[in-house]
Amino acid sequence: MKKILSIMVLTAICKIACAQVVKDSVRISDMNNAKTASRSEVLSNLFVALTSSSSQSDGEISFKATPFGIASIFDKSWKSDKNYIKYKTLRNIELNTALTPVENSLTQFKQGSLGLTIGLINKSDKTLANYFAIGDVFADFAAKRNIATSKAIAQFVPGSDKQIEKLIKINASIAKFFESKDANDLDADFSKELQILIGGGSVKNYALTADERVKKLMREVSNGSLVTFTPNIKYNLQKGMAEAITYKADWQFGIVNSIEKKPCMVEFSGTLKTERDTLNTTANLSHVSATGTGGMNFVLRQDEKQKSTLELKPYFEYTRVFQSKYEKEDVDGYKANLTLRLRLTDDTWLPLTVKVDLVKPKLLGFLTIFWIVK
Repeated sequence: MKKILSIMVLTAICKIACAQVVKDSVRISDMNNAKTASRSEVLSNLFVALTSSSSQSDGEISFKATPFGIASIFDKSWKSDKNYIKYKTLRNIELNTALTPVENSLTQFKQGSLGLTIGLINKSDKTLANYFAIGDVFADFAAKRNIATSKAIAQFVPGSDKQIEKLIKINASIAKFFESKDANDLDADFSKELQILIGGGSVKNYALTADERVKKLMREVSNGSLVTFTPNIKYNLQKGMAEAITYKADWQFGIVNSIEKKPCMVEFSGTLKTERDTLNTTANLSHVSATGTGGMNFVLRQDEKQKSTLELKPYFEYTRVFQSKYEKEDVDGYKANLTLRLRLTDDTWLPLTVKVDLVKPKLLGFLTIFWIVK
């Protein structure tokens, strides 16, 4: 427990140092919110910090950042809508680093790793231009909504209890309207003022057009197929030799198109790993294995902005050892896994993974603190 807490402290320091340097534009924030935690772990847009520990391995702290994310930390202009589209390539390359601290130390490390994730296919980016194109429509509605609200509450003394009550009533009626899509649910005074501002046409159609289009595009972002490839090397800092080299491919895509239903992702991954035989003192990476996984990631709960707050991912894992099998190691390994992700705050996730060995029944637990630094 002390080891886990120490690693979490180090991660938190890095998070605080980088977080809130500059905020996303509203539209960029919408796009990021549309993505599940599972997708953000495969390829982040900005900067991600993770703290992990398991029952079978030492805890480690890892950082993932795109060149775009790194640049936006030091230059506010990088997070503008224009640059977000312009520098697409810099958002589809991600640098991965990880460090494993020495027991009871925050400044000494025994292992380190370095990797590069390349987004080979990222169809969700194709929807971004469309989203920004309708941004003016959505902004126009937001502006008229504020003006109509101001005029509707102007009949009361500024700051009075009646004015505050009216404001609360208007906001509640708008929220109810977007849920029921019934214009009669709108506050009468607000509806009247909004009708004057838009002139002819239906208040209902005007208000719903931007909202519905944005939600549909957010689902397209969530569903867009994503294929990535990640080479990675792990190095023993104390012995001065490579521990392992891995090549991993990930594929994710959504299967639920209706915005009335919660998102669901299908996910596959394949990993080829060459690592040093623990019984061999040389740097020879003779132990070769491959692992494949397949499963689905379900969004169980969303907030009012369609942002995922609880996810469940059941998946199966198969491992095959091709070379230098350990004495008590099986050539073929089968596991049934389950990951539950809980959003603690806007940028903090708590994923808990449970793995069950199906050949030699054994329960393994993996705990991760997942920080998306914005």
